[in-house]
Amino acid sequence: MTSSEGPRYRVIYSEVVRKMVRGLADKARDQGLLDEFLSALRTTDLRLNADPGEFGEVNYHLKYMGLEVRHAVVGFLSVHFAVDAVRFLVYVQKFEISSLRPR
Repeated sequence: MTSSEGPRYRVIYSEVVRKMVRGLADKARDQGLLDEFLSALRTTDLRLNADPGEFGEVNYHLKYMGLEVRHAVVGFLSVHFAVDAVRFLVYVQKFEISSLRPR
């Protein structure tokens, strides 16, 4: 890591979220949009690791837990997540596909 880069965050995907992603990938594949889905997923993961506090919009704060809950959209993929800036952790809550164009 160079001195201009900030710390990397550890992104936590529960098994429920992992299953959700697999299901969304199946839907995207059925619509012929798997490449776009995977590209949005990679971009999202990169941003969550590198700069989650600047990614998307703040929804609310959980003051006593030290979390900032955020929402971001990349292409047709949206993600809800919480950032613990003290511990450099990101908790992914859920992914959603905003819309898939019919074929």
